[in-house]
Parts: sequence; C-alpha cells; structure tokens
Amino acid sequence: MKIKGEDVALDRYVVEGINWGGRTIWLDKSKNLVAVVKANTQIRELIKEGYEEAKSLFIKGNVEEQMAQLTDYTTALKGEQSEITALVGGNVVDGVQDDVQKNMTIIIENGKIKQIGSSPEITIPENAKVIDVSGKTLIPGMWDMHAHSNQVQWAPAYLAGGVTTIRDNGNELEFATAFRDAIAKDGATGPDILLAGMTDGPGIKGNGIIRARSAEEAKEVVKLYHDK
Repeated sequence: MKIKGEDVALDRYVVEGINWGGRTIWLDKSKNLVAVVKANTQIRELIKEGYEEAKSLFIKGNVEEQMAQLTDYTTALKGEQSEITALVGGNVVDGVQDDVQKNMTIIIENGKIKQIGSSPEITIPENAKVIDVSGKTLIPGMWDMHAHSNQVQWAPAYLAGGVTTIRDNGNELEFATAFRDAIAKDGATGPDILLAGMTDGPGIKGNGIIRARSAEEAKEVVKLYHDK
C-alpha cells in the first residue's frame, strides 16, 4: 500500500478469540502493530498515527477475511444436498389459515416448496430425502427488521433461529454489500439481506467511513446506498 506517496509493506493476520469472529491486524516489517480493524456497524478501528489514509484498505482486508470465513462455513454446513426433500408429519402454521394444520407434509424441490398437504393425501417421490418432523411446528421464515449483521458468523446463526430475511440497519458499505451478494449471488449460507445503510456526521466520535457534513452530502449518501 502507499502511505504519503511511498510504498509500504505490511503483514495481515487474523486473531481469533477476542470476540465472536476474528479481528484483522496489520504489522509493519518490525512486527509493530499498525492497525486493528473489523468492518461492521460497531466499528473498532485502531490505526497508528500516520497510517490513517489507508483506513479503506484495512477495511477491505477485513472484508476479504470475513468472506473467506463465510465460504468455509458454507462448505462445512451445506453438505450433500438432496434435490427433493419431504418434511413429514409436522404441524403447519402458514399465516393464511386461522388454525394450525395438523399432520402435514411439505415437499421441497431444488430449495423451493413444491407442495403442502395432509400427510395421508401426499405422495412422496421415491427419490426424496424423508425427514420425520412429527410433533414439530413448521412456520414461514421469519424476518428481523432491525438487524446489525456485524460479522459472517451471524449467517448460519440466523438460519438456525428460523430467520431467513434480515433488514440490516448499518454496516460499512463494502462489508454489507459483499455479505449480501455472497448469499444472494454465490449461494453462501445465510439469510436474504436488505440493506438500509449507515452514515454519520463529522468528528472523531463518528461511526464508519461514509460521512455527511451537509444536507447536500446527505443526499449523495442516500443516492449511493440507493445505487448499491
């Protein structure tokens, strides 16, 4: 990277165990700490004086590390996928019927619900993977309308809790768009993500890279998020 017009070589590492998920750290050639960065809404950026202009590069490095972790989670969790899955014997609350529908079977084909009906009346395809869900209640995926998906570890955690869509109310733009697109376009494990965006005013206590210092700058920020 360039600092004040000069090429500077730094080593990038990920430190685990500070909190849930890793922190990206940067060391100079003498192994002195230059930056500790995590690109999310609760920005924790410690950058050595003189290296502030490289803040966006530090954040980019953390985004790359997190996307690599998301790929690893996806590979580990998805396993072998069946083209057709039958969820048999569950109780269904679909948000349309007034009553709980008992002893129902759901046929899922290529990740989409193909058929829902009473178990005695449903013909299960011979090549289906059958999962007995007797005594369990099946509901539509839930939405979290005020989320801060601060790190990729949240992706499988949301799905495990039944949340299939979130409205993210604030993250660094580079991380938020990369996270959203990895799931929507590349098939990574995680909920659908709708972005609301994050900005702040000037000053050392402000959050994040994107700042608005006037009404006109605020309009530009809104346009930026709209286009993303």
